[in-house]
Amino acid sequence: MKKFILICAALLFSYLFHSQTMGINALLFIGILLYHSNLITKVAKSYAVATVITAISVAINPSASSLVVLFLTTLTFIGIQHSTKLSVYLAIFQGFLTSIFGAFQQWSQPKEKGETQESNAKFWFISAIIIIPVVLIFLMLYKSSNPIFSDWIDQIDLSFISFGFLFMALLGFIFFKAIQHPFLKDEIEKLELQTQLPLLASETIEEETHQKKLKNEQLQASILIGILNVMLFLFLISDVLLYQNSEALQSFSQNVHSGINTLITSIILAVIIISIYFRGDLNFYQENSTLKKITYGWIFLNILLVVSTLYKDWLYVSVHGLTYKRIGVFVYLTLVIAGLYNTFRKVKTQQPIWFVVRKTFSFGFVFFVVLSLVPYGKLVTVYNIKHAPNLNIEYLLTLPEDNSVILWENKEYVKQRTGNDYSKKLHKRYYNYQTNLETRDWQSYSLDNFIYSK
Repeated sequence: MKKFILICAALLFSYLFHSQTMGINALLFIGILLYHSNLITKVAKSYAVATVITAISVAINPSASSLVVLFLTTLTFIGIQHSTKLSVYLAIFQGFLTSIFGAFQQWSQPKEKGETQESNAKFWFISAIIIIPVVLIFLMLYKSSNPIFSDWIDQIDLSFISFGFLFMALLGFIFFKAIQHPFLKDEIEKLELQTQLPLLASETIEEETHQKKLKNEQLQASILIGILNVMLFLFLISDVLLYQNSEALQSFSQNVHSGINTLITSIILAVIIISIYFRGDLNFYQENSTLKKITYGWIFLNILLVVSTLYKDWLYVSVHGLTYKRIGVFVYLTLVIAGLYNTFRKVKTQQPIWFVVRKTFSFGFVFFVVLSLVPYGKLVTVYNIKHAPNLNIEYLLTLPEDNSVILWENKEYVKQRTGNDYSKKLHKRYYNYQTNLETRDWQSYSLDNFIYSK
C-alpha cells in the first residue's frame, strides 16, 4: 500500500510540474509533502506552517524571491522533521543531503529476511538506471553510423510516450522516497550538539602564568577595539557632515554603496575580532569589564552605522525611486542589526560563536518567510508611479510582467509624468501578460489568474 501511494505521489508530482510554471502547483506539492512527512512534534508542525506560508506566497506571487524562500523552507522542513533540535542552517544542510541521497542510502542498507520483494524492486530500479542510459548511448552511436539502421529507428513511433513526464515522475519518486530516510542523521545531530556546547573556563585559569597571559590579551584587545571605536566614531561624524553638504549629496548612489561596503567590512571584522578575543578564558577573566564595555560600544557604533546607511538609502529612494537593489539594502541591514544584537548577547552571556550563527539564521528564516508574501514587482511599480520624483519607466518595463496591469491602468498618468507616450509599449506588454494568463494550465495558476484573467 505504501509503495502504491508513493508511486501515485510521484505521478502526481510529474503531473503538477512537467511543462508547467510555478503557481498553485507549489501549494499542492507542499500538501503532498506534508502528507508523507512526520508531523508529530510541535517543532515539525511550526516549520510545516512556515513552508505552507511560503507555498501560498508562490501561489499568490510566483516571483524568483518567493521561489528561493520556498526552496529553503522546504529543505529546512525536510531536515527538521527527523531531527527537531537542529538549527536552521544545519536543517537546510541535512534537508539538501536527504533530498538527493536519502533514497539511495535506504536502498543500500542491508535487508532483513522477508524483504525479498523490496530487494527485487531495488534490483530492477538500479538495473534500469544502469541499462537504459547505456542502451541509449549505443543506440545513438549505431544510428549515426548506418543510415539504414537510422531509418529503421526513425520509423518507430514513440510519440505517445512523454519521456519528460516519466523523468519528472522518477525524480518525484526518488524525492518522496528520500524524505522518509534522513541522510547522515546521527552525524549531523552530533555536529549540532557540538555547536551548542557552552563555553567553560579552563582548569588552569587561576594559575599565575595564565592570569598574566589573560591580562596581556585583555590589554591588547582593549587597545585594538578602542582604536576601532575611535575610527568608527570619526566615520559617523563624517556621515553627519555629509548630510549637511549639498554638493556631496549629489553623489548619493556612490555614498550609499560605499557605506554598505564599509558596513560589510566593519561587521565581518567585528565578528572575527570578538570571536578571537572572546573565544575562551577571556570570557571568565575577572578584570575584563573594561574590555566588555569597549566591545559593547563598538557594537553600538556599528548599529549607528547601520542606521546611518538605512537613512542614506531611504534618502536615495525618496529622490530616485524604489528598486530591487534598494529593497535588498533594507533587507540586508535588518539582518545586520540582528547579527549585531546576537553578537552583543554572545559577549554578555559568554556564548560560543555558533550562538550568533544559530540565532541569526533563526531570525533570518522567519524574516524571509514573512518577506516572501510581498509582491516586490508590484510594490516597486506602485511606489514609483505615486511617489518617485523622477519616474524611470524604462526600469519598470524590465520588471516581471505581473506589473503590466498596473502600468496599463496608469498609462495616462505615466504619460503626464514622463512627457512621453508609452501606450504602445504598455499595451503590448499588457496583451502579452493577458495571453500568458489565459494560456496557462490550471497547475500554473496564480492569484493574477483569478483577478486579471478575462
